[in-house]
Amino acid sequence: MQLPQKGSIIIANIVLWVYEEMIKAVFLDVDNTLTDPRTHVIPESAVKAIQAARQNGVLVFAATGRNTLNNLELNTISGLELDGYVGLSGSICHFRGEKPFYEMTLDADDAEIVFALQREMKFAMLVVAAHNMFITEINDRVREFSKLWDIGLPPLLPEGFEPKPLYLLGPYADREAESRITARLRKTVSARWNEWGFDLIPAESGKHVGMRIMLEHFGLSPEDALAVGDAENDITMLEFAGVGVAMDHALEMVKKSADFVAPVEEPIRRVFEKYRII
Repeated sequence: MQLPQKGSIIIANIVLWVYEEMIKAVFLDVDNTLTDPRTHVIPESAVKAIQAARQNGVLVFAATGRNTLNNLELNTISGLELDGYVGLSGSICHFRGEKPFYEMTLDADDAEIVFALQREMKFAMLVVAAHNMFITEINDRVREFSKLWDIGLPPLLPEGFEPKPLYLLGPYADREAESRITARLRKTVSARWNEWGFDLIPAESGKHVGMRIMLEHFGLSPEDALAVGDAENDITMLEFAGVGVAMDHALEMVKKSADFVAPVEEPIRRVFEKYRII
């Protein structure tokens, strides 16, 4: 048998290395990452990029602070065919129409403390159970956020109603209030989405945790994954992934946690092309 030339061996090794280094899973934040921050809808270029990636055998997941078990929250991405969902900032992992195969709920004692502080400090707050989501009040901060982001409002929390178990509490409050609240909590941490507010999630949760659970479910490692996001609650995910990508409009702290900053125009498509996902 004729032995291959030395050059052929080198080329074959390079091809093998490229194949082994290929991205096998993508985790996409939704608001202002998957959706255009100017229109708040998913660009057609992103939809086609996701379709092409999945046709190439790459798994594509939403990784969001949204409650992906709730139809109101899922509406923005309902038209996309995705391989799974990491919702509530990593507190749930599931597939479309199925119960979570992983979930983490809030500590009941911490939740009581937060409700007491909400009444004392008088901030509006999202209250998120598995399939129900409410808001404690609708004030100017909530109205302005809803208008700017073109996001519908959940119903008001009925008086005396206590949805259980709770997965997330979302105060519409500034950073000073955030520090005051989190200082009182033992098993709960904050995951801020922007200057308008933040999420309170289990201390053992986070987008990187949901991402790890999903990767393990498919027998993959962090090195196999690419994550894209724009907010503070995306930082752990970008740092955990083999490749972390920040959106161009992201805060500087988010960009510093990333390996690459996405272009302004058609960012999802161009990121997928850069990393040979499509």
